[in-house]
Amino acid sequence: MFENASAFILLFLVFPIIILYLLKPKPRTLKIPSLMLLLQAMQKSRLKSLIRTLIRDPLLLIQLIAITLLVLSLVNPYYTGAAGAGRVTIVLDASASMGATDVLPDRFWHAVSIAGEYVKSGDRITIILAEDSPVLFLKDAGRQKALEALQRLKPKATATDLNGALIFAAEMMKDEKGRLAVISDFSGQDITLARKIIEKEGITAEFSQVGTGGSNVGIVEAAIEGSDLKFFVKNYNDAAEDVKIGIIQNGQVRSINKKLGQNSREFFQVPDIGAGRTEVAIENHDNLAIDNVLYVSMPEHAMQRVLLISDSPDKRTPLSIAFKSIPSLEVHEVSFNRAPRTFNYDLVVLYDYTKSSPLPGMMDDLRRYVESGGTLLFVAAEELQLMDTEGLLPVNVSGMADPSGFRIRDPGLVDHLGTSGYLKAELRENAVELASANEGPVLAYWNKGKGKVVYLGINDRWGDFHLLDSYPVFWFKVLKFASPPGLNYRTGTLLPLGAEQRIEAPGSVLTTDILYLDQVGFYRIGDRTIASNLLDEQESDISVKTIDFEGKEQAAGGGIEKIHLDPVFLILALLFIFLELYYLRYRGDL
Repeated sequence: MFENASAFILLFLVFPIIILYLLKPKPRTLKIPSLMLLLQAMQKSRLKSLIRTLIRDPLLLIQLIAITLLVLSLVNPYYTGAAGAGRVTIVLDASASMGATDVLPDRFWHAVSIAGEYVKSGDRITIILAEDSPVLFLKDAGRQKALEALQRLKPKATATDLNGALIFAAEMMKDEKGRLAVISDFSGQDITLARKIIEKEGITAEFSQVGTGGSNVGIVEAAIEGSDLKFFVKNYNDAAEDVKIGIIQNGQVRSINKKLGQNSREFFQVPDIGAGRTEVAIENHDNLAIDNVLYVSMPEHAMQRVLLISDSPDKRTPLSIAFKSIPSLEVHEVSFNRAPRTFNYDLVVLYDYTKSSPLPGMMDDLRRYVESGGTLLFVAAEELQLMDTEGLLPVNVSGMADPSGFRIRDPGLVDHLGTSGYLKAELRENAVELASANEGPVLAYWNKGKGKVVYLGINDRWGDFHLLDSYPVFWFKVLKFASPPGLNYRTGTLLPLGAEQRIEAPGSVLTTDILYLDQVGFYRIGDRTIASNLLDEQESDISVKTIDFEGKEQAAGGGIEKIHLDPVFLILALLFIFLELYYLRYRGDL
């Protein structure tokens, strides 16, 4: 087959060359009587002799062959065949929607089958999983190892970042292109940007779409307010559904029935769910089970307990007033000499103190409290640098600094700290800085054991921050950050634990210091139980819209590639041109 067949018209160049040979100067003819008889006999076969002469002329043959080969190289001849072995990069969608059963047994099984065909066509296999964020599952592995690894894969209960996975793949393929295969249901995904980046890098991607579209009714949003559970259920179907929802808690079951209109979203509320584990389940059968159950974990006491320790617990300080204005918060204030030896609180705050304020052994008690999972907050004091904190502080303090503006690294926590004096400090290894000034961090934290220590390098006496409207809001956000009351998270969340811990996860047991929530259900961490849910309206939409890949090859396996022959013909043409030059030199014409 030829990609540029119109170039065959250049073969007509052979005719001018032949004509030039015919018109070349001839020797002058003289009539010699003794030869007349012989010439008359030869004239009868003149045409036959002419053709024989042309064919036997080496220079003419060389030129004709060279021109033919050049023309063949210009028409881009090729043949098709199975893609050759080499590097194969596979982007495999492993998100929650790939567990849909609109195709049996599910979409992910079909995706893995397609990926297996790509693996068989390569020698070095790279697999990138498109989950909540791209995951490099395998890099440059052998064929057999890749096939075995594929069989161990299961879809995760997370959202999809297919764009991120494709951009990651393009970055990995910059130096060595290879083949790129993308296998997904493409539900709710706009990959326009990623495809432009891939095309810019000169990478040809092969897309395979799985799924036919199924029915689904799922829980897409939830929140806890006090002891009340509020959630939304969406009907993705084109017909109304009679939805039955069961609430299971401590062995007791109650139910809610409601009719949901087509493509509608309805609000539900369950009051007084109480402490412990609660499961809310949609009992209707559909093609995506992962969003049919809502897992909820409530602490034994719904209100957070905060202990403020200072040398002035009876004064109405701005900090004390701010904490007491926060709803659902139980605040206790004590002096240093009345502080308990054990701290049964979610958060302990130290403020307004001197180097001699803590009693002997108090810092050791606080260290054990933090390492067992508590949260300790140091508010700046002039003599903090002189206090023996037994290594609890995430910074090294070295004295007072001049008033300054502050740089905020986490605007979600605080957007303004005013202008005030602060403590000079240096961030310690493994600590995280949230706000800083010219001479060091002003807000920082680190994890110690199972707990956390937070440092604030300013206080109410060194500036006017406590006079701003944002002051109580700041403490509310700090409280949520330092000691989050929630035990309920979305899948895809990373939870730093401070130290390696044994975790009973849904369907498995693992040991880690950073927990990645990639399954729905309950996780048991020490004496805590947390819940993980999908709660993603886009991911629960398992409708499948056929994507126009704009002529790009869509393969369902090993793939077909073009094998071009034009370089071969070009090299042969050059060889004949050099042969022509050599012959001319040999004949003496050069």
